[in-house]
Amino acid sequence: MGVEIEGFAVHVDTGRWSDDVLRGVDLAIGAGSLTVLMGGSGSGKSMLARAVAGALPASAEVVRGGVRVDGARVQSPGRPNAAAVAGYVPQAGVDAFDAASPVRDAFRRSADRSGLVVEDACAAVGYPAHCAPQLPAQHSGGEIQRAALADAMLSGAATLMVDEPTASLDAFHAQRVWHTLRDQADAGVTVMVISHDLPIIEPLGVADRYVVMEEGRVLADGAPHEVRRSTVPSVAAIFRPFGT
Repeated sequence: MGVEIEGFAVHVDTGRWSDDVLRGVDLAIGAGSLTVLMGGSGSGKSMLARAVAGALPASAEVVRGGVRVDGARVQSPGRPNAAAVAGYVPQAGVDAFDAASPVRDAFRRSADRSGLVVEDACAAVGYPAHCAPQLPAQHSGGEIQRAALADAMLSGAATLMVDEPTASLDAFHAQRVWHTLRDQADAGVTVMVISHDLPIIEPLGVADRYVVMEEGRVLADGAPHEVRRSTVPSVAAIFRPFGT
């Protein structure tokens, strides 16, 4: 069914800092597609990812609007984090796991629920399965990020929300991850990915859609060739190194 985000606004108050971080976001992401979310620091993309995942922080308040994921209402005023149906890969892969338990324990729990095969998920993302008996903190940054993606895939969720999955990877492993995400979309999964990995995304042509955010709002949204032609200065600047 995909992801529906309607007039979604979030205010954050940490006690030291208070501001609107999402300001009326409207997006409809269809199943079987791969959407790349882009934007500068503080644009709201990671908060939007947490909203889709049903993982808003306690300091966040849903002011208006809502989020539905595969038909389940996940966010609405007065009912934040009402459901968690998306497979979520946080920006720091280590945060996807219990720090005191080996990674293999998480894999087994996910696989037991979904019936999927641990070895298949590990192979798809290039995660070295012999590392699974280790604790999350004993992994390298790239290893634990791939482990988090494998675990999200093992959940069998119809939607994947992935935050910067290739930030700690070399070009070879990054390409492998992007091909795997494309495969997931082609299999009918709704895939949303926060990334600025355009030097790899653009040549591979794996994305169906680009969404650019700024100051909590959607600045550009469309097929890659449409967003590349945007005349909005901050959007055009993203693609200038690629001659578009």
